[in-house]
Amino acid sequence: MRNLIPALAVCLGTLLPYTKPAQAQVGPGYIPAPYAYTYYICLNDPRSFVHVRSSPSRSASSMGRLGFGTIVPFQRRFVASDGMYWAQINYFGMRAYVRDDYVCVY
Repeated sequence: MRNLIPALAVCLGTLLPYTKPAQAQVGPGYIPAPYAYTYYICLNDPRSFVHVRSSPSRSASSMGRLGFGTIVPFQRRFVASDGMYWAQINYFGMRAYVRDDYVCVY
């Protein structure tokens, strides 16, 4: 029994770097836009939100926020220069960006 606890700690320590951010929900994966009709903001905490960015970068200025469950007018997905997946959306008639791991398909 004494050896089991350290072994579990080692296993957990090796798996933690591979988990998703705490706010991101494990979504259905990357589905191309023509095959899915409704996209929404998916978060683990229904009281939280994501920033809508003016360009596909975490350092870009925030245009606003979208809360859990908000349906988004999705346009396309891509990998930006920062190596992150981003979703281009229509935000009140303007081109905007949200981290793709926060966008899920109904």
